[in-house]
Amino acid sequence: MTKRTLVFVTVLLALLGIIFLTEMRKKNALESIQLNEIPSFPSFLFGEEQGAVSAFRISAETGEILELERGEFGLWIAIQPEGADVPQGTVEAAVSQLSSLPVLADDLPLSESEFGVRDQATQVSVSFADGEILMFQIGDPTPSGNGIYIRSADGTISIIEKDSFDTFLKILTYFGF
Repeated sequence: MTKRTLVFVTVLLALLGIIFLTEMRKKNALESIQLNEIPSFPSFLFGEEQGAVSAFRISAETGEILELERGEFGLWIAIQPEGADVPQGTVEAAVSQLSSLPVLADDLPLSESEFGVRDQATQVSVSFADGEILMFQIGDPTPSGNGIYIRSADGTISIIEKDSFDTFLKILTYFGF
């Protein structure tokens, strides 16, 4: 063998060795990942099993009530305030936001004083096409400011994402609340 051939074969073997070691490292890394280390999908306040939102009601702490219902042809109508002009696109955007509220923590063992839900707290009631009605009360923001405590009708305390919920509540401004 000539010197050139010997250098070529050495470089080729070195490259093949590097490729082999890299592939083995990738394979070992994938095998070492445990199932519980894989990030899970976020949970939402309302699941897909409820179906489409057919109505919702927001009772604000101030006593004002916004109640909207899906009427004929899927258009939203105002139940309260009666006869109010309903911006269809804005309501659909709010309902979409409501349907995808992320839950940051669920079933927390807290007392009422720890999460700030009072009797006059803002209440949200959501009716679905299947006839199910889910309600919750709004509490205080979390200490980090990223979430809001809520209490479901069954007494379960959860934390939902604050920004998403604030986006939903902007619907109140369209009706002068």
